[in-house]
Amino acid sequence: MIKKLKLAFQMTIFCFGILGLFVFQAEAEEVIKVGIPIPYTGSYASDGDDMLKGVLMAVEEINASGGLLGKKIKTVIGDTGDLEPDKIVTAIEKLISRDKVDALFTGYADTGADVSTAGKYDMPFFHADTTHISTDMVRENLENYWNIFMMDGDEGLYAPYAYKMMTQNPDVKLKNKKVAIITSEYLYNQWITEDFKKLAAADGWEIVVDDVVPFGHTEWGTTLGKLRSTNPSFIFFSNMIPMEEASFIRQFVENPIDAHVYMQYGPAIPEFLELAGEAGNGVTWATTIAALYHKDEARQWADKFEKKYGRSPGYSTSAICYDEVMLWSRAVKKVGSEKKYRAICEEIVKTPYTGLCGTYVFDPTDQHAISAADKIPMHYYQIVNGKQVLLNLSDEVHGHYTKPPWIK
Repeated sequence: MIKKLKLAFQMTIFCFGILGLFVFQAEAEEVIKVGIPIPYTGSYASDGDDMLKGVLMAVEEINASGGLLGKKIKTVIGDTGDLEPDKIVTAIEKLISRDKVDALFTGYADTGADVSTAGKYDMPFFHADTTHISTDMVRENLENYWNIFMMDGDEGLYAPYAYKMMTQNPDVKLKNKKVAIITSEYLYNQWITEDFKKLAAADGWEIVVDDVVPFGHTEWGTTLGKLRSTNPSFIFFSNMIPMEEASFIRQFVENPIDAHVYMQYGPAIPEFLELAGEAGNGVTWATTIAALYHKDEARQWADKFEKKYGRSPGYSTSAICYDEVMLWSRAVKKVGSEKKYRAICEEIVKTPYTGLCGTYVFDPTDQHAISAADKIPMHYYQIVNGKQVLLNLSDEVHGHYTKPPWIK
């Protein structure tokens, strides 16, 4: 009798075990995992936070409406730190090999390591590295990198745009043709600077300051001394870290010169306004991609973001990452499976998508979103009274330049 009861008990446990396995498998099949390789820690963490929140907002909206193909989307983070190649590779490999994600979304992980790593697999990888390295790799080997999409143009857009906005704008009064250039030692920023130097030299500008500062630089006494002794009319600051840019402008306005100040990208990140405070008023900046806040849809989305997270979404990566998820999910619905990677990518190339940042039309030769006023426009902003004021979208004029308060 005891043996029979024991056998019955064992059979019951076995049956429940089998049932539990089936339930576990069924639950696993009802989830679509997506990876978020972002700078979750380190110098770019404030931008990484925007990336993460952009993805999460899109995923939560999709899940709240019944999921994707009836399945809930689950997010998994991979930390790329300070964007060192080894950390980028490790983060993406983990997301793909261990976590088994079906798509990858990021604002940027820009050394080429992200493309070369994700390109070894088939699931779609969306990024806004804004670098020619990424597009060159795809164009030169599209057979291997057909799953890679860059959501904007490359860094070559920055220098010509900034130069044009500052030298051909009738509202900008330039006292001389002297320019000061301050560059982070980060290679990406140096590419932009080299483009700017060529434009300035060809147009007869004298480069009176040409400083390359180390990563994490926040003490600007030596550079400010050079600015005051050379008296340029234009300061071109090629960096992308809010802390570094904010520290410069705060120290600059303590004893300023009559020079217009352009900063590359960093002021797009909400942290810049917090760190710079009133000193940021007058600064101009540009980005290759941002939410179109002059349109109702983007403003309403920003209101939802602020209500949810208690702060502004900023002007760049949160909207990009939101659009990435929505663009991908539309293609998955059309194809009917998150696993049909090739068909999903073909659908994305074939069909334009209009999101918060504009209309994504991907160049079929390298799969970057084409930059144009009616597609994904360049943005040019100025900070006025603590607010971001839109001046231009590509060649479309939306506002007028305001003389910085430090210029007398």
